[in-house]
Amino acid sequence: MIPIRYLIIVCICFFQFSDLNAQYPLPESYLGKYQGVLHIYAGAKNQILPMEFHLLATDSAYHYDYRLIYMPNDSVRDERVYSLIYHPDTDSYEVDEHNGIRLSTRLADHGLYSLFEVQGGLLTSVIQFQETYVDFSITYSAKNQSVTTGGSSDDIPEVISYPVGSVQKARLVKMAGNGKP
Repeated sequence: MIPIRYLIIVCICFFQFSDLNAQYPLPESYLGKYQGVLHIYAGAKNQILPMEFHLLATDSAYHYDYRLIYMPNDSVRDERVYSLIYHPDTDSYEVDEHNGIRLSTRLADHGLYSLFEVQGGLLTSVIQFQETYVDFSITYSAKNQSVTTGGSSDDIPEVISYPVGSVQKARLVKMAGNGKP
């Protein structure tokens, strides 16, 4: 017979561990600071600039520190401080820009995915997590440049496509540290 005090200890440990996982549903391996070079392809106006991405746990349940840092030159550091918030009731995430803008985000296949419209453009954002790096990308399409094809019969639906105007891509390598608060 197992003494009751051992069962109580096991239950307490179980509930504490379960609560920790509930507060931080992202895999711990995703957390950290990443750095690399961002390539921006926009026709003849291509650019390359240093970039960082930080995804760190916080003391608040279901909240992560989410930062994008762009360094267009040695004297400028454009740091965008956001939060990634998990909503357990819908098993979904959102990026909170702390200015009234919140972007719906889905965690799937080791990645964070967002699709949103702003100022007449459609943007798709993907952050794909690997063991030692993330692949970061954003594509942009102007809605007013849409092309409609198909629709010639019931068997061929009308399709609206949006030519991609620019692509931002970076492979960001995980820096030392594990991202815990």
